[in-house]
Amino acid sequence: PLEHRLAGGLPGPMFAEFHAAGRLPHGTVGEVAFQDLWAEVNRFAHRLEPLMPSGAERTLEGCWELGGTSFTARLAGIRGSGCLRHRFGRLRARDVIDVWVQHLLLCLAAEGAAGCESIMVCTDQTLRLAPVAESRAALEGLLRLYRRGIEMPLAFFPESSLAYARGARRSEARAMAAARSAWEG
Repeated sequence: PLEHRLAGGLPGPMFAEFHAAGRLPHGTVGEVAFQDLWAEVNRFAHRLEPLMPSGAERTLEGCWELGGTSFTARLAGIRGSGCLRHRFGRLRARDVIDVWVQHLLLCLAAEGAAGCESIMVCTDQTLRLAPVAESRAALEGLLRLYRRGIEMPLAFFPESSLAYARGARRSEARAMAAARSAWEG
């Protein structure tokens, strides 16, 4: 429904499609459920639309030598000097990692351009990443971790790590409590 709404679509055809596909309960309950969904989609679209840059999308393709490894990347959906990503759901650690790696590649391709910015919009928050001057070094560090991970398992737990990082802004004790809570679910 989000892509339909962003393309200027109206709720009627989307309701008919959902109803025909059996994705809604029958009767009034289904109508109310769809109205609630459409209201959420509409709120999210209103947050997203002002951030959508004008101009044609382009695909960034590049090949770099990073830490002794030939690295090839292809990023679609680049507009202007940045990328806008979105997910109609809560921000997960995986989303942060994905947009961070894409952002580093974008900054590397821009070779220090000051306008390199990436934005990840989710239902619960918006993450904005500023230009990274040392994107090459950061990517090389990630590649070293990748190589180590091929040789032996890495102790890497994205959700717990993100909870720890957020809690570390306050105190070590809060960071550990947040990480433990994320780990235990």
